[in-house]
Amino acid sequence: GQYRDGYWQGYGFGPLAEGMSGFPHFQNLKFKGEFPIAELLFSDGDFPAKVKLSAFNPFIPSDGKNSSIPGAFFEFEICNNDEEETEYFVEFTVVNPNSEGFNTKSKSDNISMIFMHPANKSRDDLEYKDMCIATDCVETFIQSYCYRGWYMDKAVAFWNDISADEDLKERLYDSPGAEDSCILCAKVTAKPKEVKKVRFVLSWNTPNCYNYWDEYKDENGNHITWKNYYATVFENSKASA
Repeated sequence: GQYRDGYWQGYGFGPLAEGMSGFPHFQNLKFKGEFPIAELLFSDGDFPAKVKLSAFNPFIPSDGKNSSIPGAFFEFEICNNDEEETEYFVEFTVVNPNSEGFNTKSKSDNISMIFMHPANKSRDDLEYKDMCIATDCVETFIQSYCYRGWYMDKAVAFWNDISADEDLKERLYDSPGAEDSCILCAKVTAKPKEVKKVRFVLSWNTPNCYNYWDEYKDENGNHITWKNYYATVFENSKASA
């Protein structure tokens, strides 16, 4: 189970659907962790490629500024072991962390991204937080909002969207949503034995902090706050991405 919103979810009813339990997956996985890089090797007899994922954080000795970039980096290496030229799609799915938020797509300087931000909070708000996913892949598709469904509708629609025999379709909503998911999809084409790479970055920005574990307030009862260092360098997660 998972403790969330004041009670256990999934307890006694099996794994949570949003964890994608039961979805098709690679048969074989090898993991090698050597700080600060995690390397995952995926393979399956029914999948026409071997896939390596290198995931890491910005850890640069003696460079505190760049080591403080609020981001996680993911590089997929796809080796086509089929006898024909093959198209591969790598999709990054993230949930907007806001209870009322918008997902905004953009593309500039060959960088495609989705910016997840609150609908009605300023950067000075104690509860403000935003996230961003981005890729420098040349050919991309974006679904700004996954289907807003109830019960299993969301998971079913997600699987139907990513497994359809066509490019990923955009979906938009005019009103803010509660923890809406989004998909950033990168497409590469590889000849037999050719290796192609896809890079993603996940960044975040929660600028304002306060001592929530041992409250420290001013004479008016307001939280005494401070900013995370990265928030003084980057305006938001879109800028850091």
